[in-house]
Amino acid sequence: MNIRSSLPSLAAALAVTLAMPSGADARLAVRGPRPTPSPTPRVAATPTPDAPPIAPPSDGDPCQSGLRLAAAAFASKAHRALGSCLLPGIACLGDPAILDSCCATSASRCRRNLANVGDAGAEFEREITRRACDDLPLEVLLASDGLGFGSVTAACGRLEPAEDVVDVATFAKCLRRLLIEDVVHRMTTVEHPRALEAVLCMGIEDEVPGVLLDDPATCAGSTGTVAPPTPTPDPSATPDPGGSPGATPTPDPNATPTPITGPSSCTTVTVVASSGFDATNFPDVSGLTIETTYPPDRVVLPGFGGEASVQERVTNLSGVAGGLFNVADQDDPGQGPVAISVGLVAIPGPIPPGVFAAIRFDCVEGAAPPTANDFTCAIDASTLLGAAVDATCSLAVTVE
Repeated sequence: MNIRSSLPSLAAALAVTLAMPSGADARLAVRGPRPTPSPTPRVAATPTPDAPPIAPPSDGDPCQSGLRLAAAAFASKAHRALGSCLLPGIACLGDPAILDSCCATSASRCRRNLANVGDAGAEFEREITRRACDDLPLEVLLASDGLGFGSVTAACGRLEPAEDVVDVATFAKCLRRLLIEDVVHRMTTVEHPRALEAVLCMGIEDEVPGVLLDDPATCAGSTGTVAPPTPTPDPSATPDPGGSPGATPTPDPNATPTPITGPSSCTTVTVVASSGFDATNFPDVSGLTIETTYPPDRVVLPGFGGEASVQERVTNLSGVAGGLFNVADQDDPGQGPVAISVGLVAIPGPIPPGVFAAIRFDCVEGAAPPTANDFTCAIDASTLLGAAVDATCSLAVTVE
């Protein structure tokens, strides 16, 4: 079975459109001690000459509901845009020969995605100030017997620079900044451990909110200190064999060296496939397919062929919007090499060289983690008129 034959041809794709599902759910979690519930009944306060009564909102208050939905939508958009920004930069780290040029190219794309984060943040603030909470007094928004967002103001003060909440507009701005710091922190510490390296390589550390902080402002213990990108060891702290500080230890010629081994297990493996060709000689590349073989005894993909479960594991990193992006997984060794093909047809194009797609595999439980040598790639590229393009492909493998 030729897996590439399962992908649509350039001519057949002229009348096809593809809608890729996307979206995720997220929530704002301000870490810290929970406020003690107030025993005061949720009723209107007794009128006084100096303070007119303000009725607390009901459990179904539209501001609370609007905040929840707007925060989830913004966090999802920010997560998606930042992922598209970070993955190409991480892929650059796998090939020192092209590191600088790759990071420069990825930075340009990354800034476009960061602009999308900014647009989503502005939309979030408008939703809060003009629709969801526009008629709710700030006192009720912050009060412990109201919506209780007064507990968030401490986190607003830990932002750099601090955000002083004086009205609904500054409250919305603070929430937007807190949300994006939380998304950045989770992505760069849990989802993509080498993301900080990629950010520094691309030179965009000043453009990604909170990326250099030890903790996001929502962490109650946050000190706001900046984590050094590359710790420098202090040679004076290395003792000699006799325990004297500051001396260089003398190696033992009879000692048996300890072998350096890789991780004994893994959870996921991300493979980023990139294309290489001369865009000057081939300025109208409109069809490109990269086939990636993988070791089925070490990694797997859920599903088969072009099933939705397979498509969900592949991310288009080409920067080309629209067109036909398709995948086909062949995981039956009896039918030929176990491989996944990722194809893109863009009319009129062009498809640029560089990072093309990311594929996220699951590790086989109990099996040794794969190495970069366990994966191979083959590329097929053509111009708008169907002429063959002299192209190469490369893979960057990240084991987590």
